[in-house]
Order: sequence, then structure tokens, then C-alpha cells
Amino acid sequence: MEKRQVVLYHHAESRGHEVPLKFLDGFTGYLNCDGWGAYPLLPNVTLVACAAHIRRKFYEAIHSKKESSKSSPAYIGYSYWQKMFQLEKKWCDLAPEERLAHREKELKPVMDEFWEWLDNLDAMPKSKLGLAANYAAKQRSGIMEVLKDGRLEFSNNKAERMIKELVMGRKNWLFSTSLKGAHSNGVILSIMKTAELQGLDTRKYLNYLFTEIPNLAIVDHQTLMDCMSWSPTVQLNCK
Repeated sequence: MEKRQVVLYHHAESRGHEVPLKFLDGFTGYLNCDGWGAYPLLPNVTLVACAAHIRRKFYEAIHSKKESSKSSPAYIGYSYWQKMFQLEKKWCDLAPEERLAHREKELKPVMDEFWEWLDNLDAMPKSKLGLAANYAAKQRSGIMEVLKDGRLEFSNNKAERMIKELVMGRKNWLFSTSLKGAHSNGVILSIMKTAELQGLDTRKYLNYLFTEIPNLAIVDHQTLMDCMSWSPTVQLNCK
């Protein structure tokens, strides 16, 4: 089966729960995400938690005065996730079936040990450590999904990295100061970043689209699909 990686930037006017409900309407399957409260409202979707967000909470707790030493609970919690990420790094290039086997053999024991440690942790609920522990507990079922399917990502860092470029540049993109400008910006960047993932020269691809699409005799689903960055013709002309 052909692998197609797509980047899609979607701009909304708010962070209300209606945004993902509308945007992901009809979607079924796995959704790798953080702990935003709107995601559990999605029907027919299996949430896969982000280990990076869990780890980050413990990392933030380390910087409090009581948790700065390497023997502190915050550092211990952080270390568990660091170890898990180190394991995952070794398996990033493996086939899903192989990755799943390694996860079952090596990752699951570390996870189980962490959850046992967390269950016995005594932390002030409002402290940074308490907030980290509470967040991890809420994400437990979601992160355990990675033990069921080797295709699943251990974190949503890939999506985070993709959005970072947009976040860093938006103050300089004056046409994004309006809602319409933000939508246009999202469309353009979606096309460019998706082209990068398909191994294309972005400049060549944009020139190709600006040349070919205006001269199409018929603009329908199939002709537009032929212009997608993974199509054989585009791959041949835009590398």
C-alpha cells in the first residue's frame, strides 16, 4: 500500500470543543493527541496519548525547589519517561510488527513499573509534581494503546515540530492578521510541508501547480488528485 504523509494546518477562531468535532466529523481510527478535554468527546475515535506531554510535566516539576535533586520524585518520574524514549529511539526504523514485539518485551515492563510507582506516589495535588502525576494518570489508557499497534507513535512530536515553524513565523506574516489570511496561510503551508514529506523540491512543485492547474480543461477530483505531491507525474517532474 502506498504511504502518503500529509500535513494539514487548520485555523479556527476558538479552542471550543465544537472545532475538533466539526473538523474530524466522520473520522474513525486512532488519534495521537495531547490531553485537551475536547478530544474525548469525539465519537468512534481511539485516543493515543502523547508521552512527550507526560514527560514534560515531570520535567517542569523538577524546577521547583523541593524537586530539583536527582533523588526527588519529579526527577524519578521524568527518568522513567526518558528511559522509555531511549528505547523507542532504537526502534524508530523498524517495521510495525517488530516495533510492537520490542514494546511488549522491553517497553511494557518500564511502563508497568512507572504506573506502580505512580500509584504509590504521595504528592500535593496543587504542586507541580501533583499536577504531573494527575496528568499522567489521566493519560494512562491512552498511552497504553501503543502496546496494541506498532504503527502508533509514542508521542505527537512530529506534529509539534510541524506547527513550530508556523508559530515562529506568524508574527512576520502580515497577511495572517485576518481570519481569511490565516486560512490562506494554512492552505499554502499545508501544500508546501506535504510536498517536503514526499521528497519534492517545494519551489518546483509550486511552479508546477501554478502552471498546470490554470490550464486544466476539466477540474474534478481525478485531475486534482493527479496534481497531489505523491502522484507519479509530480514525483517525476518536481524532485
